[in-house]
Amino acid sequence: MTDEQSLPTYTVGDTVRLPLEVKDRSGIGACYAHFSRMENPEDPQSADIEIDFELEANGDGLAEGTIELEIELTNAPPGTYWCDWIQVFDTVKNKTEIDDPGIKLLVVENPEADYDPPEIVDIKPLA
Repeated sequence: MTDEQSLPTYTVGDTVRLPLEVKDRSGIGACYAHFSRMENPEDPQSADIEIDFELEANGDGLAEGTIELEIELTNAPPGTYWCDWIQVFDTVKNKTEIDDPGIKLLVVENPEADYDPPEIVDIKPLA
């Protein structure tokens, strides 16, 4: 059983950062980490593919060092999120992908956040 209290915890408005140590002789280009909300936090196969977010960074041709992928959470609903994959591209578009790197995080409700979609109150006739 997952102890959610031990997971890194975020709320809407926070920035999630994932540092990666990288190396490539032609230089690092784009980097991505994809997270999906879990319907069952114990089962990686229970990902809700409709509720997700992606951290990203540009390596700017860095040959070796640390790149920090990040995203500001703007509308992630509360729940446990699982990192589905991490992708790193070099400057000539070669790709390394790690599936299921074992990274989880928890998003908790922020009472100040707006989770509701906009409402269409009326539709006016064409002008």
